[in-house]
Amino acid sequence: MIQGFRIQLAVFFFCLAILAVEETRVFACSLWAATGDRSKDGGSLIGQTWDVPQGTRGEMRLVIPEKGFRYLGIFPLTARTGDNVVAGINERGLAIVTTTAYTMATKKKLIGGANLTETILTSFVSVDEVLENRNLLSRSRPVFFVVADHSKIALVQIGSGGHLAVDVTGNGVFSHTNHYTHQNLLKENERYVGGSLLRLNRLQHLLVNHPDPFTIDDFLSIAGDKNNGPDNSIWRSGGYPKHERTLASWVAFLPRNSPPEIYFKLLNPGSNELNYEIKLDKPFWTEGIE
Repeated sequence: MIQGFRIQLAVFFFCLAILAVEETRVFACSLWAATGDRSKDGGSLIGQTWDVPQGTRGEMRLVIPEKGFRYLGIFPLTARTGDNVVAGINERGLAIVTTTAYTMATKKKLIGGANLTETILTSFVSVDEVLENRNLLSRSRPVFFVVADHSKIALVQIGSGGHLAVDVTGNGVFSHTNHYTHQNLLKENERYVGGSLLRLNRLQHLLVNHPDPFTIDDFLSIAGDKNNGPDNSIWRSGGYPKHERTLASWVAFLPRNSPPEIYFKLLNPGSNELNYEIKLDKPFWTEGIE
């Protein structure tokens, strides 16, 4: 049973076990989104599963910056700045999910700006605004992300040296894992990662072979898919103690005419599975603040 709850000011809102490791550590994540005729009520849906080493922990915070929009974001547990936010949604209904390039050498992944995700969440209200700032994107470290508002989604692949590729639609679906797929960036794939290919193929199969508009339940079902076994599925249990596992899934529904909704599935080490539903209406963002 999904439970609803509301955040209170000056309290960290909820601790997830996600990413309590150094900033340079990378994680295998799966991203997918739908919009227009492919989404419930013509709005947008965006989803992500978070895969981490066994036993890692993190948290989700309501961030109220000195300048810019408030946002709800996922951080490594020990992170003190917005540089480390890896996914979130802001008070204007702009959502972003990110993942890293497993196929690129570690040294290359560290070249460039590190706070792109927070800048997007605090500065922009729409997909169009994000894409208009190509200079900002080209200065980022290599990363993959999907960004969504209530009427549009975009998949952005950022490579080394400021090279980037953008796909955007107001009526369709996107999916991505941990390797470059755009023709102009294939050379960035310096090593083979079979698990990333398997997860992407499964995502594409689930998205393409679903003829009806996607609902929240459909996206939650994708997040829990275990078709490719413990190490290569969208939801991963980890076949061995040192193998990564999925710790949480995150799905956002961005309707055209009502507040966004967030859905979490969380499985902390040693804890029972928890499921949460959060409606991001105006009181959520302003209670105790205004």
